[in-house]
Amino acid sequence: MDLQLLWTKSIGLINTLEYKKYSGDLDTLSLLFRTNEKAKGAEFNFQILRLFLEKGVFMGNSGKLPENAEVIDFISAGNTAYIGFNVKNEPARIMIMNLQTGSQLTSPLSNGALSTLMQLYVDSAGSKVITSTRKLILKNQAEFVLSVF
Repeated sequence: MDLQLLWTKSIGLINTLEYKKYSGDLDTLSLLFRTNEKAKGAEFNFQILRLFLEKGVFMGNSGKLPENAEVIDFISAGNTAYIGFNVKNEPARIMIMNLQTGSQLTSPLSNGALSTLMQLYVDSAGSKVITSTRKLILKNQAEFVLSVF
């Protein structure tokens, strides 16, 4: 195969942002970047860059996750982004962002119980979010939980 360059694009990022995950669909590639710095009072600590492949256009959104959040999964579907993350000694959470308005909602994936997100899935219609978590029952006992929201 002889690869021929069709086009290139670049966009500036602040130096503290590191690539974490990607999500793609038919015409859009979405990249999640996260800063590892503990910048108190910073406006944002993650950025989603979407590249619309047909147009060669970048669009960006930024937001804030808890400082000690470990990003586990990232899905971008249409105008919505889903970031599943774990926070030590707390229930796993999901952050849902409207990519048109930038508004975001964060919700725990289990009520009060310590849980760890393993995987996130969004159905093709974007109407259901499916999560797999590991929920701690006792010190040395856990259960696998599949949840549909």
